[in-house]
Amino acid sequence: MASRAASDQIGAVLKQLLELPASQRSAAFAGMALDPSVRALVQIALQSSPDLSETEPALRSGLPHRARTLERGDILGVWRIERDLGKGGMGSVFEVCRIDGHFKQRGALKWLTGLPGPEAREYFARERQVLADLSHPNIARLLDGGATADGDPYLVMELIEGQHIDVWCHQHRPDPKRLLNLFCMVAEAVAFAHRQLVLHCDLKPSNILITEPLRPVLLDFGIARLLDQADRRDQETPAPHAFSPGYASPEHQAGRVSTQSDVYSLGVILGELLHASGHSNPELHCIVDRATQDEPQRRYGSVDALIDDLHRYQQHLPIRAWPPDHLYRTQKWLRRNWLSAGLSAAAILGLGLGTVLAFSGFRQAERDRDLALAAQSRAEQERAAAQAVADFMVEDLLLSADVNTRGRDARDVTVLDAMAAGLANIESRFAGHPETEGRVRFAIGTVYKHLNRMAEAEQQHSQALALLQNSLGESHELSLEALNGLAGIYLRTGDFDLAKRDYDQGHALAMKAFGPDAPITLNFAGQRVVIAFLTQDLSFGIPFAEQLLQNPILAEGATEAVRGMQIRHNYGRLLAVRGDLDAAEAIFQNAWRFRRQHFGPDALNTLEAEASLSESLLRRGQFGEAEARYRDLLARYEHVTGREHAAVATMLQNLGRALAAQGKHADAMNHYREALEITDRLFGKGKILSGQIQLRIAQSQLAQGDVANAISQFLGAEAILAKQFPMTHEHRQELAVGLADAYRRSGRESDAQALEHRLSKP
Repeated sequence: MASRAASDQIGAVLKQLLELPASQRSAAFAGMALDPSVRALVQIALQSSPDLSETEPALRSGLPHRARTLERGDILGVWRIERDLGKGGMGSVFEVCRIDGHFKQRGALKWLTGLPGPEAREYFARERQVLADLSHPNIARLLDGGATADGDPYLVMELIEGQHIDVWCHQHRPDPKRLLNLFCMVAEAVAFAHRQLVLHCDLKPSNILITEPLRPVLLDFGIARLLDQADRRDQETPAPHAFSPGYASPEHQAGRVSTQSDVYSLGVILGELLHASGHSNPELHCIVDRATQDEPQRRYGSVDALIDDLHRYQQHLPIRAWPPDHLYRTQKWLRRNWLSAGLSAAAILGLGLGTVLAFSGFRQAERDRDLALAAQSRAEQERAAAQAVADFMVEDLLLSADVNTRGRDARDVTVLDAMAAGLANIESRFAGHPETEGRVRFAIGTVYKHLNRMAEAEQQHSQALALLQNSLGESHELSLEALNGLAGIYLRTGDFDLAKRDYDQGHALAMKAFGPDAPITLNFAGQRVVIAFLTQDLSFGIPFAEQLLQNPILAEGATEAVRGMQIRHNYGRLLAVRGDLDAAEAIFQNAWRFRRQHFGPDALNTLEAEASLSESLLRRGQFGEAEARYRDLLARYEHVTGREHAAVATMLQNLGRALAAQGKHADAMNHYREALEITDRLFGKGKILSGQIQLRIAQSQLAQGDVANAISQFLGAEAILAKQFPMTHEHRQELAVGLADAYRRSGRESDAQALEHRLSKP
């Protein structure tokens, strides 16, 4: 949808053109200074309609004027429909291209026509932010959303070109190893979404595409569930639940869903893929049977448990789905240990040492049995914990927003409402089960973080960490994930000392427990580089990053290439602070190319690389070009995240810096003040980003001759920045120079000299 300001501008332009003879309109239009998106919409009107008076109402809303139908050339927001891709159970799908002039981009626009009234549509618009935050390489990204002139919502998703996974398997006939690796990538994406408290609810082969290079991508994640919940806000008698016959679990068809509903659908898909690939294996059929049991409690307790059993099959370990059978377990042991078993048999037959070796084998078998029993016990505990988390999601969260159980009162329940209701009885619900309570609190804290509710996120992550460390130990992977999550919240709120403490501790624990190549270890290591950049600790950060990047698994094309690029990007930022701009820019360009290719032009990490390139322009003194780049980035960040986001506040601040460097201090101040307002609303007053913005405000006030207010802002910024940054940090240096100048202008020479003396100290 066009914004109200853009719509008003479109209307004004069209009115002005209508007053001119038709022969003069094109020339007049060419001479107008217009925003690219406004120009594009008016241009389409000029080309497509000889009578602008008919076109104006449609363009003023940024929407086609034909009711309840969309066709090639129609405009929705910044998107133009290129072709019809087909219809499905949730509405129509169109290929669209972006026309606002910022960059070229295509998408798949899903026009959702089933919502009955305004309450449902408003709910859908609010809650789709949860889907927008679902960032995973195997899940199609949500790019945009809005509503048509009739109020029907639409979503613009990443346009994925590929084959349906069942068709691909039928054509390529992958071997079992390749097929299972592909399927596990799909399942891991589903498990990731479940950890964010998002269900798919419409898993089927046509919603899984295989792209080149070989990568499965899930479509329509969470849309079916969100539509169903939105639909119920406007209906006295809820409509039947939408589901795909053959793939929906029995409880889903009855109107009750949980994570195990997605487990069921995955089991059906796995069975079909095995058949399409021509594979028949009793163990795999047993796994499929376990996943597709009619009763949820007889299935795998979570998608992670299904993945674990598939990994056990691949490693020739006994699968959990197989009934207890001593012969079966013996066969699996022999399959894993065929060489030692064969040599032992030869020794017995050839050397007559049967008694000794039999006794040795018996003791080894006892050890194997004890290990197997311990593993089985732990697996059962994992399953019970996963089941408890699933039950909590359904009974405490999802059902709090279900019209069937709460009637009309459920219509206004949001994600935040549902979580608050669930937290009210969480301690009594999980009394005596600290690990499970820790898992649930961690999941809820993660959702709070995605919704920019940092105080609530910190509280839940802190409690989750304490519960998991006490029940599992501080080196357990779940405990480390919770520690990493809490450190991430400190990082986002600018509490760098606390973030550094937790990242340093987590890295040391992960190194000892899992080794240098484990994903959790690499994640902590990469975040230590981030902290080094933010605090400008070049003496640690640069050599540490260089040492990390020698690891071959972080190279492009390797298993941890994405994480490696993140570390490399932050290494470039450290080099830029040191003044090595050529080397830094080469890294930023490579990071932008890599991320654009893998995640698309509007992904947050792609925009991050572009922001680093823009920062280089500022450092080189190319202020006009930096201003243009930051204006573009600001519009794109806002489009992706909404206005209330730290990245938007940062772009406003950086645009202000580019303007101030050109002497445009009044414009810069407007951007600084808005950035400060956003930051204070998100994180509260006195956080590090607020201190940085106050420094910029003080610099512009001083440049405008407002010395008294500049001194006040400098001192306020210093009170914040001094808590996190050493005196060698660029911001502290700039602040001291500016404050000394302000003191001197106000006649406080001794104060100015004292500050300059502090600056001169090594």
